[in-house]
Amino acid sequence: MELTREPSGEEVALPKSFFSPHLNGMDTARMEMNRFSADSGIYKLKVIEGTSASLFEKLFSKLFPAKNLNYTQYFIQLRESRPVYYIIAAIPLFTISAFCIIGGLVGGFLAPVILTDMGVTFS
Repeated sequence: MELTREPSGEEVALPKSFFSPHLNGMDTARMEMNRFSADSGIYKLKVIEGTSASLFEKLFSKLFPAKNLNYTQYFIQLRESRPVYYIIAAIPLFTISAFCIIGGLVGGFLAPVILTDMGVTFS
């Protein structure tokens, strides 16, 4: 794929997406191929066959040729995504919340034992 800014023709870099994350449904699927940053404006996206395939994908397609594709079932979608630092910040927050949940459960089960050891009696 090739992305250029109109009318200047300035090319925008389209680096490959790390691990190509994807989402599958019962009858549809979505795969992220590239991730890029661009200012607001008018752009032209040109799809060039075979340019977005990795070395493994090219080798696999030579070993196991596919039947002809119906291109009317496929489309390209540009989506706005959240910055990467949201994910980086979310990982430690999820870990802390998991420890809080587990600590709350363990504390709830051990509370009568701890309070009894402190001299609190239950009736």
